[in-house]
Amino acid sequence: MIPLEDRLRMQKARESGEFTDFAFVCEGQTINVHKIIICGQSTVFQRACTGWFKVPLAAKYTFMPANKVQEASSGIYDMNDHPLDVVNGMVGYLYTGTYAVPDDADLLTHATIFTLGDKYGIGGLQELARKKYLECLDESCNYHDFASSISQV
Repeated sequence: MIPLEDRLRMQKARESGEFTDFAFVCEGQTINVHKIIICGQSTVFQRACTGWFKVPLAAKYTFMPANKVQEASSGIYDMNDHPLDVVNGMVGYLYTGTYAVPDDADLLTHATIFTLGDKYGIGGLQELARKKYLECLDESCNYHDFASSISQV
């Protein structure tokens, strides 16, 4: 694993926009990232950026070369089907190995991050979200939050 101080240096480069070459767009925000960071941890992003990517075509899925896929040619990946705080959590994880959430984050936040890790093939993010979910459950044990989080997993 990459040492924490190196990960923090990469995160700082991302935040400043230095050498970024890809972006996630979510809720009107652009989150600049480095392909080398995201593709090395997610085969979904790797395929979207450089290789064969599964895209919907005429109501069924088919594989198309990356040059025919919008993400590969535009350098932008639409993440509008996820909440911004969850996407920021995923990006934070990809750079630092952890993710930050607001103090009032509930079980649903961690369950949603777990789902994002599953969707994009980021096993470490799934494991961390599972751990944080269980910690949050132990601390709060709010049955309403628990019930609403179940649908995510």
